[in-house]
Amino acid sequence: MAQRPPHRRRGRLWIFLGLLAGVGVLWAHLAVRLSPVQWALPALAGLGFPVFGGVLVLSVAVLLRRRRWAWALGMAFLVWASMGLFRSVWGGFGIGMPVVKEDAPALTLMGW
Repeated sequence: MAQRPPHRRRGRLWIFLGLLAGVGVLWAHLAVRLSPVQWALPALAGLGFPVFGGVLVLSVAVLLRRRRWAWALGMAFLVWASMGLFRSVWGGFGIGMPVVKEDAPALTLMGW
């Protein structure tokens, strides 16, 4: 029977994943400001932002649960600073969204 890794090692794994996701989120911020014609690498990070953002939010939750306060606070600040990107990807979850009028179409389809 395989033994589970120690508590400390699993905490370091989430710190590493959070840092990796944080770098991906920062590259996605760079993709918003920089044209893919000038440099294509940040554009790929911009396409991967939903994954990076999800891993970052999950890392913050796990680090809060494991009581790694400093790491969780730093990563939570990055999530807060990236709220514009999160809203553009997943919508605003109904927060601050305009009310739909009666004559407006019920469904709008957008391509990526």
